[in-house]
Amino acid sequence: MEDDFTVQRLYKQNKVQQKEIKQLQAELDFHRWVPVAERLPEDGRSILLYCNKLITTGYWDDGQWQIYGSKSPREYYQKDITHWRLIILPEGE
Repeated sequence: MEDDFTVQRLYKQNKVQQKEIKQLQAELDFHRWVPVAERLPEDGRSILLYCNKLITTGYWDDGQWQIYGSKSPREYYQKDITHWRLIILPEGE
């Protein structure tokens, strides 16, 4: 009888831990650099871009990268942008 109680308690703890792990994984996914080969950001959303060991800001629009402050998207070769991530402001901003 005591063994049944222990198994049930451990089962409940495991379920809680699995839920916490999923929440933590979602938080990590939200903050990570996303390879462009994996997926592209939403059109028009301001993001950070990683290109040739440099980080800049821009957005994805109608099939190509747009770089803030750049007169031409050619300034950064489209194929050289390898990763992107969301711009996350501090809480309260």
